[in-house]
Amino acid sequence: MDRPLSLGLSLRYGAGYAGIAIVTQTVLVWLAYFYAPPAEAGLPALLPIAWVGTAMLVGRVVDAVSDPLVAAWSDATRSRLGRRRPFMLLGALPLAVSFMLLWWPPAGWEAGTLAAYLGIMVSLFLLFFTVYTAPYLALLPELGRTRPERVALATWQAVFQIFGLAIAMVGSGFIVEQFGFGGMGVALGALALLTFLITALGVRETPGDIHTPAPGVSESVVLTLRNRPYLHYVFSHVLFWIGFNAVVVAAPYFVTVMMGGAEADASVALALTFAVAVACFPFIGRVSSRWGLKWTMNVCMLALAIALLLWGLVGRWPVPLGTFAQGLVVFAVAGLGVAGLFVLPNAMVAEVADYDERLHGMRREAMFFGVQGFLVKTAMGLSSFGTTWLLETCGYTGERAEGLVLIGPLAAAFVLAGMAVLAGYREDVVRGDTRGASQTRPPASSRI
Repeated sequence: MDRPLSLGLSLRYGAGYAGIAIVTQTVLVWLAYFYAPPAEAGLPALLPIAWVGTAMLVGRVVDAVSDPLVAAWSDATRSRLGRRRPFMLLGALPLAVSFMLLWWPPAGWEAGTLAAYLGIMVSLFLLFFTVYTAPYLALLPELGRTRPERVALATWQAVFQIFGLAIAMVGSGFIVEQFGFGGMGVALGALALLTFLITALGVRETPGDIHTPAPGVSESVVLTLRNRPYLHYVFSHVLFWIGFNAVVVAAPYFVTVMMGGAEADASVALALTFAVAVACFPFIGRVSSRWGLKWTMNVCMLALAIALLLWGLVGRWPVPLGTFAQGLVVFAVAGLGVAGLFVLPNAMVAEVADYDERLHGMRREAMFFGVQGFLVKTAMGLSSFGTTWLLETCGYTGERAEGLVLIGPLAAAFVLAGMAVLAGYREDVVRGDTRGASQTRPPASSRI
């Protein structure tokens, strides 16, 4: 792309991530609670909680399958609007509407029919989420052509993501108190739609060469999985997410049981993590420009691993700090790791997509993000299951907290394993010197 990357373009592009964070985090925080509230909440129980979990599982299957399909379709699209914007324009409104309808279930339906409704709506919500998000992410390598530009775009994405998370995790509760879950769904859905359209309408895309062919879904997936630098990156990223997701799931229990805080203190602790992450964003850009994305990512992963190792020792540090203060230090140190997790991956995928183009003569950014989405979503599901199983098996109460203690070092082990996998990522090769690559090239018939 020839025009420079302006601040206005960066803001218009990053704005879309606020809506993405709003809808995903709101569903994660409130959906099960809305359909299967605890008895103490004084709300009607619409469904058994196991049925809610089943409906969400069905939606996740649809979501995972749609990632590579939408990615291949977007990569192959040739239109005057480009390859990405048609999908974003098509997906924005249905995504917002399906999100709103999650909070307006039909009244008077029996449980089985209502469960089917929930399964269908969750599947539609996640399908349209992929239709918008996969092409949105694939725009980053096209808008930013240099490493500093891509890191800057990813940083603005992260800033808007933090903003969206804050609305979903804090603001949603106040809206529910004033207007109920239905009002919350409409308000946040409308706000998310606004951010979607700011990006879809406000960011122009270069149409590209309409004569360049694109591979089919299966061939594109195969080419992606034969890209060795990408495999080192993506499986390292997956291991990183397994560790981080375990922290998010266990955080409320950790704060109340091991730190001795109240439920509200869990939000304070997570807010501290995100505040440290935001403070680190400018340094992430400077450090990665000087030392490289891989080196910076390793530093961030190491910071999260250290925080997780300290997790299990909270209350026993040989320092003049109370237990609660020690826990806050853990969340603060984790913020550096979260900064890297929010900023660096999209910039790394952009460079891998450039490398892939040199090998195959095709731009397939969306497929790299699509395969990553499939793997990360699968890993997060397994991480959530493993974390809850560990807590249930080994304990998460004041009388028996072994499960909470073990989560820290076990999650740290996954993050450290991710660092080991990332060691095989040849950044010099990805950046332009393919002579040293051990890349398995595809047959000549598959190269353009």
